[in-house]
Amino acid sequence: MVGTCRGLREGRAARRAPLSCMVAALLAAAVWEQNRPAEAIALLADRLDVLERVGLPETLLLAYRTLARIAVAEGAEPRALQLLAELRAVAAARDLHRLGIVGLSEEVRLHAKRYRAESCAELALRIDAEIAAHAASHGSLWERQVEVLRHVAHAQAAIAAREWRRAVEPLRHAEVGATALSLGRVGIEIKGLRAWVLSQCGEHTAALMLEAADLARASGLLRLFADAHPDLGQWHDEVLAGRNVPSTSLPAPRASAPATGAAPVRVLPSMALTPKE
Repeated sequence: MVGTCRGLREGRAARRAPLSCMVAALLAAAVWEQNRPAEAIALLADRLDVLERVGLPETLLLAYRTLARIAVAEGAEPRALQLLAELRAVAAARDLHRLGIVGLSEEVRLHAKRYRAESCAELALRIDAEIAAHAASHGSLWERQVEVLRHVAHAQAAIAAREWRRAVEPLRHAEVGATALSLGRVGIEIKGLRAWVLSQCGEHTAALMLEAADLARASGLLRLFADAHPDLGQWHDEVLAGRNVPSTSLPAPRASAPATGAAPVRVLPSMALTPKE
């Protein structure tokens, strides 16, 4: 009995070791991209507090963002907003200004999915203010990273207001920044958003959407477009159906894990770490 209890304690200690928790955050983000929410939640269970204290900023971000996006997909919006508020609180406590801005940008994304124009506009202005307040204490890499977030947030605010033409220019700037920083996943998402927005302006952008879809499929990013915006996910599926290509976006997560032998996941970087972080 004593040996069993000791083994349980040692197992729990190993599970909550900082390195184990950080690897789990990476894996959780990857399996969520494969539409396996139950596995992602299991990977992060009993680990958030460790990541809050000692996790590298990127792993802390991935953990909270993954859980928030799962909550949104499952219709638990209050839970998603709570998680994003917690991310911003931890970021403030650890003086990680970029993560706080990411938390705001994720909230913009959440409201843009419901076309809540005023909420998105207010949050975009908050992002502008946060960047202005902290830019002087960071280097050029930090500024380039948060500029991508800022441009996407303003584009999402324009989308929420259904002012499609106004969203084009910030998306173009965001895509240039994401390419320069080698933010593969972010760049593909922006390309898809730009194709969709231009289509709403009356332009023929199916070819651009197909290019983004091919890049997403090659990287195993099954949830990319549905996560970005449900209407983008639907349009993506319609474009691919016209070419008779299997869809890569999944509008609703699966509750169960896939069968053994699933293809390995290739995860594209979401944001590089700044020297300070």
